[in-house]
Amino acid sequence: MSEALRLESIGAVLRWSPKHLPGKHDQYTHGSWAQGRGGKRDVRTAKLKAAVADAESRIRDIRSHEELYAFDANGNQVLYKVGNQDSVSMSPTEGALLKGATATHNHPLDTDGSSFSMDDILVAQVTGMAEMRAVGGRYTHSMKLPVGAGDMTSLMQAINRDVTAETWIAIGTGTMSVAEANARHYHELWTRFVNTPSVKKQGWSYERTERGG
Repeated sequence: MSEALRLESIGAVLRWSPKHLPGKHDQYTHGSWAQGRGGKRDVRTAKLKAAVADAESRIRDIRSHEELYAFDANGNQVLYKVGNQDSVSMSPTEGALLKGATATHNHPLDTDGSSFSMDDILVAQVTGMAEMRAVGGRYTHSMKLPVGAGDMTSLMQAINRDVTAETWIAIGTGTMSVAEANARHYHELWTRFVNTPSVKKQGWSYERTERGG
């Protein structure tokens, strides 16, 4: 990969335009995808949990910009980046530091804390992260990736199209507001994604928890 990677959260996920699909996925070169048998990894040592909790306590309520912390399996910080209001950019050299790491960042545009954009998960997969996390005022989101995860981009895009199509219908019939659609879109996408048999078999895991829960 010669281009910078961008982790991007979504402000207005849905706009009233049938041409808009949430989640831009083509702004960097994916490079070679890791292949092989999937398997869950032990990434949550006590030191790592403490380091992640401390970082998230500092960034969760930031509303002006995104910040990203990344830690290795032993809880040692390997990367810290400050971004703008909707993204954090990393160089290929910085991206290489994320292999096997747990990375957490805040999503400031939604007070509650929106789930992952497609860019978030694609960057996590390209760099070989063990876990990607996103936090906000109410929610903490976690996506754990299996070792040697295959390229699931086409499936992500297909599910994204399905969720988008259903959402436009719901908005058009008045059963869902645009604000509700913004809040639920990516959580619905990743919930469906990890419950797909091929994804389940690889060992992906997605979770959303509430603050204080």
